[in-house]
Amino acid sequence: MKHSIKEWGLLLLVSTLLLAWTSLPNWQGRALEDAQHSYTGTFFDSSDYAVHIAMMRAGMQGDWAYSFRFTTESHTPHFIRLFYIALGQLNRLLPFDPAYVEQPLELDDLAGHAALRASQSIPVALDESAYTLQDVGNIVRAQAADVILLDPHEAGGLWETVKAAAIAESVGIPVTLHSGGELSLSQAAYLHLAASIPNMTLAIDNELQHLAGDISPQPFVIDRGQLAVPQGPGLGVTIDLELVAHHEVNDITGAYLDPRRPGWFPTKPAY
Repeated sequence: MKHSIKEWGLLLLVSTLLLAWTSLPNWQGRALEDAQHSYTGTFFDSSDYAVHIAMMRAGMQGDWAYSFRFTTESHTPHFIRLFYIALGQLNRLLPFDPAYVEQPLELDDLAGHAALRASQSIPVALDESAYTLQDVGNIVRAQAADVILLDPHEAGGLWETVKAAAIAESVGIPVTLHSGGELSLSQAAYLHLAASIPNMTLAIDNELQHLAGDISPQPFVIDRGQLAVPQGPGLGVTIDLELVAHHEVNDITGAYLDPRRPGWFPTKPAY
C-alpha cells in the first residue's frame, strides 16, 4: 500500500516531536553544566540484572529506600522498585521460618504481591489490601496472597468479615484477623469469629500485652498461648461504664494522622 505525501509528512512531524520531547532531559543536563560539573548522560536499563541485584542487596542490608550504587555522588534515596527491595528483605527472614510476611508492598500493588509470591518461599499475607469484599475478590483473582488478614472494623462488621472469609475459603486461602489494640468488646467478637470461620486456621493477632487498661472488669488473659471464647450471653463480656469514662479521649493520635493537616482524619471504606 502506497502512502501519500501528507501521511509521510505527518510521520515526520510526529517523529520530530517525539525526538525533541525525549531529548529534553539531555538538553536540561547540558544547560546545567558549569566549571565543576559536566553532563555525560545517563542510561538506566529496567531489565539490568546488576541493578536488580543491587536493589535486593539493599533490602538484605535492611534498607527500604534505594540509593543508586553506581555513583560516588551523594543523593537522596528513593522508595522505588519495592518488589526487588522486598525480595532482599524477605531473604533476611528465611532463617526465622515466619508463618507469613504481612503487606510487604503498597496496598494496591496486587501484581507485585503476586510476583513476590512466585519469587520466594515465605507466604505473603495481605491486610490493608483486603478491607472490603471487593478487595478480597480482587486479591483472589490476582492470586496475590497466601494468607488474608481480615478486620471487622474495616470490613464493615462481623457478617461482612464472614463473607470475606468465605470468598477466601472458596479458593483454599486461610484467613486470620488483624489487630488494632482491641479492648474486651472487640476482642470477644474476634474470638467468636475465629471459632466460627472454618478457614481461620492461623493464630489471630492481638495486642493485649500493649494495653494500659480495659473497659471490662475481667479483661482477657492469654493462658498458655490461647484465649478462651466467651460463653456468656451476647458477646460474653461485661462492660464497666466507669472504665469507659476513664479511658475516654477527646482526640485521636497515631500513625495514620497527618500533623500537617490539623483536624484531618483518614477516610475509611464506605461499606
